[in-house]
Amino acid sequence: MSEKTDQKNKNNDNVDVFTSVEQSFDKVHNSIDRLTPRYTQSLTNLQQEIHATWKNLTCSSISIQRQYAEKIGLNAISSDLLTQIIQKMAEETNRSFEMQSNIVQTFLEISRQNIQRFNENAATYAEWQKKFMDSNKDNTEKDI
Repeated sequence: MSEKTDQKNKNNDNVDVFTSVEQSFDKVHNSIDRLTPRYTQSLTNLQQEIHATWKNLTCSSISIQRQYAEKIGLNAISSDLLTQIIQKMAEETNRSFEMQSNIVQTFLEISRQNIQRFNENAATYAEWQKKFMDSNKDNTEKDI
């Protein structure tokens, strides 16, 4: 909050609507600043737990299938072709995850840049509006 606003609050119990909005917005903004790291950490923790669960389920499933195949006497020796297919599937899966990650990272970076430009343009627009109002004020004063 600006020093001007702080001084106005100290000198006057009557607060204008803009000061009230500024103070309220500052409270909301500070709350979001304080809570965002917790929110981000919670999402990271959830993602890690999902990833660990996925791995555990997959490994358990493979283990159960292996035990069942051994129990019924199934020959689980893989042919070279089947081994190549399995390895190729893993490679393609990794490539698709890499591609998906790159797309998401690109999208996030472009979004960040767009928000940054919007922020810069909003500040420029506000400056322009102020100059416009000041020039109209000068013209109005000349007319009087």
